[in-house]
Amino acid sequence: MDKIEIIKTGKTKKYKYQDQVFDSKEEIYFSFFCDDLIKNGYAVSVQKNCPTYTLIEEAEYYWIKKARHGEYNVISNLLQSVKYTPDFIITWHDKALEKFVYILNKEDVSALSKKRNPFIAVIDKHYPNDKLKTYIDVKGSFGQHGDAVKFPLLQKMMFSTHGIYVQKVVPKQLFEKTFVPERYKYTDGGTRGRVL
Repeated sequence: MDKIEIIKTGKTKKYKYQDQVFDSKEEIYFSFFCDDLIKNGYAVSVQKNCPTYTLIEEAEYYWIKKARHGEYNVISNLLQSVKYTPDFIITWHDKALEKFVYILNKEDVSALSKKRNPFIAVIDKHYPNDKLKTYIDVKGSFGQHGDAVKFPLLQKMMFSTHGIYVQKVVPKQLFEKTFVPERYKYTDGGTRGRVL
């Protein structure tokens, strides 16, 4: 069984599992869950290297720079753009509808409070033949670096600008509501059983 390795890059830690690099152990634990979804026929695929979406374009300003040989126009950056990259995108099989996925109707977002299944998928009316997809942002049990404030804003901007609902997932809470992945039942080293 493969073990989870720590990769130090400067002040930050990354984690490696089966030749893939992850930002946190929680992302690896969620990938264990996704592997079991695919193995049991609920998910078609899980994408880890997701596209980056621009939520707000950068703001620029123009000014005139005086030089020895005259003046010329300069473009400078006033505000940086805001971009967001989901951690995972799950593409679902139809059989997942009964057990794992709730379809969010973009016209009736109030139905979100009535959801029963652990994952939410959005069907875009412009692409009715597209497979059901859920966009995931994996969080740990304890927020870091202001994530509790930052993520809800990014989530709202993603839905507003791209019509994509990004779902926050805390793996340990998800496992309590659904199932514990087979690989998670073993420690990070992969040699002993994990105390659950």
